[in-house]
Amino acid sequence: MGQRPEPAPAVPRHVAIVMDGNGRWAKKRHMPRFFGHKQGVDALVRTVHACAERGIEYLTVFAFSSENWKRPSEEVSGLMGLVLVAVSKYLAKLSADGVRVRIIGDRAQVSDKLRQAWQHAEDSTSHNSKIQLSVAFNYGGRWDIVQACRQAIAAGLRPEELDDALAQYARRERRFGAVLDAAELVASGE
Repeated sequence: MGQRPEPAPAVPRHVAIVMDGNGRWAKKRHMPRFFGHKQGVDALVRTVHACAERGIEYLTVFAFSSENWKRPSEEVSGLMGLVLVAVSKYLAKLSADGVRVRIIGDRAQVSDKLRQAWQHAEDSTSHNSKIQLSVAFNYGGRWDIVQACRQAIAAGLRPEELDDALAQYARRERRFGAVLDAAELVASGE
C-alpha cells in the first residue's frame, strides 16, 4: 500500500509584526537610520510574499506609532517620503500577487498626497484575496479606544451597555499569560 501524505503543517490565519529596530540595525552597521528604514520596507515586502506562500490569510504590520511623531522632523519627513516611494515601487507587484492592502490608524496628520496614495493602494487592491496586508500607521492606545467606541455605536450598541460589558469582564478569570496547573484546572472546572 502507498504511504499517506503527511498533513500540511498548521499555519496561523493572522500574523502581526511590530516593525521596530530598523534605525538601530543601520546604526550598528555605521549607516544612516534612514537606510535601516528602507531595508525594513524591503524586508516587509519579502515577508508579505513569504506569508502568502505559506497560506497565511492576514498580515498586520505595526509600522509607525503615534509616538513616532516625536522623532526628529527630518527623520519623520524621510519616513513619509519612503512610504510614498514604497507605494509607487511595490503596489503593482503586490496587487498582481493577490495582496489586498489596507491602511489602519489615524490618517489626520499625514499629507493629502500620502492619504491619496493610500486610498489608491486600497482601491486598486480591494478585489484581491490571497492575503490581506494591514499596515497600522499612526496608531496608539487612545486611537484604538476611540475607534472601538465609534464601531460599537455604529453597530447599534448603546453606551448604556457599558455596564454589562464591565460586569462580564469582572466575571472573567484573568491569568495574564500564566497557565493553571492540573489541580487548579480541576478546581476551576476547565
